Amino acid sequence: MTLMSRLLRLRSHISLSILFACAAALATIASPAGALANSLTICKQTNPADPSGTTHFNFTGANGFPASSGSGFNQLYLSGQLSLPLTDSTSNPAKCRVFNLTNHDQFNKITESTPPPGWSLSNVTCTHVKSAVTISGATASVDVADPNVTCTFVNSCAAARQDLSTGVKPWQVTIPSGTTGATTAVGPNSNWASQSPASAGGGPFPAGTSWIQPGNSSTLTAQAGGTYTYRLRFSVLCPTTVRGWFAADNTAVLTIDSNVMPCNGNTNNNCFLQANVTSFGPWPVAPGGHVITVQVRNLPNSLTGLLAHITLP
Repeated sequence: MTLMSRLLRLRSHISLSILFACAAALATIASPAGALANSLTICKQTNPADPSGTTHFNFTGANGFPASSGSGFNQLYLSGQLSLPLTDSTSNPAKCRVFNLTNHDQFNKITESTPPPGWSLSNVTCTHVKSAVTISGATASVDVADPNVTCTFVNSCAAARQDLSTGVKPWQVTIPSGTTGATTAVGPNSNWASQSPASAGGGPFPAGTSWIQPGNSSTLTAQAGGTYTYRLRFSVLCPTTVRGWFAADNTAVLTIDSNVMPCNGNTNNNCFLQANVTSFGPWPVAPGGHVITVQVRNLPNSLTGLLAHITLP
């Protein structure tokens, strides 16, 4: 083979290589779906978690296209606002929604709207490697260049502490005859508990906490035998817990939602003794209204009363 033949053959190989490279590049340009097969995932987490799964946080989205184009964020993905309900953290720590950006605008903004009462946005984070991400206040701006970018919006509950104790809040009592009325704070009988339980550190009752009895007399008065049902209603804006301790003359069972706690000393009708002060909780409390019910059983023609120190969170 002459030198000229070899040169012509080499040039033919080089030309074919260039043609194949150009064809591959043109195929990529003509079919960009592989490069744009990306997604954006938005997740909601709360602190603490909402065991009821009923608290909703709303978001709005935007991209670079106006609504009139038909390719705007809302037109592609939403009907109104994006709503992400919470779920129980023990089964699913975050509620997420995935937006498929394939062949659509890769630049999107997600903004959390004003959260429900009691909640505040505490953090926004996005997982990414190549994508351009900017977080400003309640808005995450993401130009997706990774297969997926996940942004997590974290909200915290700022529910105020509540003291629901007897002597602090206006408890109601239904007496055995069926009449419901107010209760009155009284000093403890000589046999009744007069200190906080050891489980709560002992010492005097917390400020405001006291024994209460039926009627409007601050002097201890013997009452008829039967069941005295004490109640207190309360509400919370976001998930929290309730805990405390209680005692009663003669026996008692405390109920909050589905949680039930019988008092120590019920068997011997001496739930009122210092040694029998009964602690409970923490029990989870979901947003909304709740009722504390304590059913106190009194022996005939004897003193009766209720002592309860209950707080949240």
